[in-house]
Amino acid sequence: MPATLRGAARVLPRFRRRRDPRRARGARHALSPRLFPTPLWALALATGLAPRGALANSSAPPDGMTGAPGEGTCHACHGSFPLNSGDGLFTIAGPELFAPGHTYTITVTISDPGQSRWGFEITPLDQGACAVTDPAHTQLSSSGGRSYVKQTSAGTFPGSPGPVSWSFDWTAPVPSPPEVMFYAAGNAANGNGLTSGDYIYTAAFAAALDAADVHGATSPGAPLALLGAPNPAPGSVRIRFELPDAGHARLDVLDASGRIVARLVDAFAAAGRHELLWSGAGEGQRPLPGGIYFCRLSAGSRTFTRPVVLLRAGGGL
Repeated sequence: MPATLRGAARVLPRFRRRRDPRRARGARHALSPRLFPTPLWALALATGLAPRGALANSSAPPDGMTGAPGEGTCHACHGSFPLNSGDGLFTIAGPELFAPGHTYTITVTISDPGQSRWGFEITPLDQGACAVTDPAHTQLSSSGGRSYVKQTSAGTFPGSPGPVSWSFDWTAPVPSPPEVMFYAAGNAANGNGLTSGDYIYTAAFAAALDAADVHGATSPGAPLALLGAPNPAPGSVRIRFELPDAGHARLDVLDASGRIVARLVDAFAAAGRHELLWSGAGEGQRPLPGGIYFCRLSAGSRTFTRPVVLLRAGGGL
């Protein structure tokens, strides 16, 4: 028997021997909250009886729980409800376009009716540098070459009905890729100190390299530029693209299997910037289901693809 349990076994019999025999009928209440005001989950933890992962990580979630490729989510422990199944809203806000070496503010916001404690974790997927600007409520960690920003214990805002937000600075890498993806998971907790009764959400956000900032708006030979906003999108998506040279252009929307579900442009286009509004519909103007899609721009021998996430009613993809 572990030492902690042996100690507990010795204490309780001594307590019973001191009791008045005339009150033996109350023996079954020896562990009532009136006599032991410490919550039972805390007693279980002290004696090693609490199951692994039974208590929430209010000080910070472990690294690698953002839902990014190759990562899990907080749902691995907080699994009372299906992922993204609550009535809440979880978003990432940042720059639609970025320039190499420039610094931008990234804000994560979560809300869920009836919940009262909050957490998050976000990573810019190996690209750029993150800096904490609110050390009381956010902290920075790193693992496997990735940086993570997450809440502190005070940053769970216990008792707050929400919504709550956290912000930090992100500096774009030099040189920069055409696109940087941010992945995040959020926890809308009920404040019971355990992992039960919590709703877990995930979100993704794409920031695109501003080709005009690097090459000039119509510089011949510059790479293609493509941006869809908002992303994720609950409805229509405003798509902007840039062509370095005049010529035939084609803009397709593909589903996750690579099948073309919508063709938005298939015509000659002048050099420079272009903009259109996609309703989120496929062939026959039928609304596409929620999920991850890919806008693919082709011009000449060059192709550029970026993901767009469609959201549908109920908070799911």
